[in-house]
Amino acid sequence: MTRPGVLLLALALGMGATATRTAWAAKAAKTAKAGKGGKGATPPAEELNKLKAIKLGDPKAGTFTWGMSPTEVQEKVRGATEQKYKERFDAAKADPGRQHRIRDEQGREIEAVKKSYTKFEGQKTGWDVSIIGPEFMQNNGEAVLQTKEDIWTRYFFFFEDRLYKMFLAFNKEVIGGKSFQDFGKEMAAKYGKPREVYRDEKQRGGVKRTLDHYEWAVSGGDALKLVDRSEFYGVFCLVLTEASAAEKVADKRKITNPGTSSKDDLVEAALGGKESAADANDNIVDRITGKDVKRPGQEEKHGDVVVPMPKAPTPAEVICHNDWSPWNALLQNGQFALTRSGLLLGLRTVPLLDTNGAPVTVQLEGVQTVRLTAPDANNISVNYFVFVPDAPRQPTRPVLGNPIVAGGSFSFSFQSESGFTYALEYREFLGVGAWQRLTPTVAGDGAMKSFNRPTSTNTGFFRLVVE
Repeated sequence: MTRPGVLLLALALGMGATATRTAWAAKAAKTAKAGKGGKGATPPAEELNKLKAIKLGDPKAGTFTWGMSPTEVQEKVRGATEQKYKERFDAAKADPGRQHRIRDEQGREIEAVKKSYTKFEGQKTGWDVSIIGPEFMQNNGEAVLQTKEDIWTRYFFFFEDRLYKMFLAFNKEVIGGKSFQDFGKEMAAKYGKPREVYRDEKQRGGVKRTLDHYEWAVSGGDALKLVDRSEFYGVFCLVLTEASAAEKVADKRKITNPGTSSKDDLVEAALGGKESAADANDNIVDRITGKDVKRPGQEEKHGDVVVPMPKAPTPAEVICHNDWSPWNALLQNGQFALTRSGLLLGLRTVPLLDTNGAPVTVQLEGVQTVRLTAPDANNISVNYFVFVPDAPRQPTRPVLGNPIVAGGSFSFSFQSESGFTYALEYREFLGVGAWQRLTPTVAGDGAMKSFNRPTSTNTGFFRLVVE
């Protein structure tokens, strides 16, 4: 028996004003303008090398270098991960079961990095509405790879299979509630005084000037800037780029999609974008799975119009509580990062993210209540949830420890996992006869468990089955 995993992808919200967006909101200015201070300082090369370090803050142990292929980066990450777990593994030499669990944990971390590699070849994914949404363009030879480190989540960006950019999203614990300006002062102490870059947004009653990002002068071919992603994701991010390669990426983007630039879908939905009251992400699940269901008026014209409808969840699959307070709401270890934009919006689609801005997987089974809590709802209403099936959770292969044959019985112990059932099977000869299921079974709860069975013959074989 395996428990179905469900990725809670997005929460659609409707504000009090659900009519078509007003003209002033749709035409909000997006261009960033240079602020005070002129050209930013040139960061010290040694500090930039620390940002490239494979081992956090220690460039002497090796660095990620521009031009590396995705395979080369994965190998560097694998080596660093194995080194990180080595101390724990060596300390558990006396406990084979613990060593096995450490090895499995290490393997899952390495596999997660491998699975994160994504080529942006036109198929919409969760990355399009994530913290890195503005950092890439589809169908432009670009790709991403993600790894989690002690103080940030690192995103490696590739152009034509060459590493050219690293996006470092600080963990919220590192930011510690600081404002973007205060955090910028900390970065200035390390990299020198940056240039402030502002953006102007047209709003009722005038134009609002907002600090968009800090940027430093190019140093040794490296461009560095600090960007504010707190409005939707609650974090700040350093972006380190190979300047010459970034120019090539920008030039090709102009050819790939003339007259446009890479934009964050969520930000565009909140600040204006298209002249439409519809949610640009309301079919994000269909686009992720490749089954794009058209809305009425969007179908190709072939005589009679037929609008296919996706299968709705049954009450046994999803039941939502109706006591909504979704402002900065929390669900288990995830959050819907919302802030007041000051604009009259129609619909916004907001993904459920962890503290590093990555999509959250939640375990749901049978009939459960999904409830959101928040300090201030303030004229916000939830319209619908979107659930995307995730791969079923697989049990860790148990290690049988402490085998003892004494007093006419055989016993052993193993580490159990919550959500799985363990059954013991027996047969007298290894290659002859059917396995016999012994009772009772054992329900896993994360604790050490044991089986003790009487033996009536001189030989016999047991196996442990996990369901």
